[in-house]
Amino acid sequence: MKNIYKSEEWINLELNVRSDLVPAIEEVRHGAQIEFWRSMFDNNREEQINYLEYSLKKIGINYRTYELDYYISWEESWLDKLWGKVTPEGKVIHEINHGQFLGYPQCCIDNFEASCETYLQGKGLGPMAKFWQDAKKAMQEGKFNESLFYVLHAPCSLCCKETIKMAEEIKKVLNFNDTEAGEYLKLLNQKNILNIKIK
Repeated sequence: MKNIYKSEEWINLELNVRSDLVPAIEEVRHGAQIEFWRSMFDNNREEQINYLEYSLKKIGINYRTYELDYYISWEESWLDKLWGKVTPEGKVIHEINHGQFLGYPQCCIDNFEASCETYLQGKGLGPMAKFWQDAKKAMQEGKFNESLFYVLHAPCSLCCKETIKMAEEIKKVLNFNDTEAGEYLKLLNQKNILNIKIK
């Protein structure tokens, strides 16, 4: 399985896909969600889907698709929990939400949901923008934990121990298995943090 990271198909996958997949493959997170609806895939979407499916089958990891999204996890039961069960009345009951499926800390999931609600009411920043703004302030003050360059979610705070631990594990598995994807994720988060305006 480890040879997959050296395969032509893997190397031809977009870096954002690779940086999201490695932590799930290496079991830092329960699952991954790859979304092919984004405009960045418009020119090579079919090609990228073929590379992804080849890699997932070669690895032997479970996945399901919904429209242009791929949900990936070693545990079939984890996919079942996300997909949910249909009641006799036809209502779908999900045992877990997307954040739980992706293995994010519950405190961050709760904060994300609350922040989205506040943002939709026009009363604040979206959760990622808030993280980037807080991170930029911390960088300017020399108080930023650089492990947070490896986050794949909006942390509830810059001090969230579960997030920092996860980010350190993501950094470790990316740098060991796919250094190019690790550097991509780090630079992407750095760029987003540095480009955010502080109010």
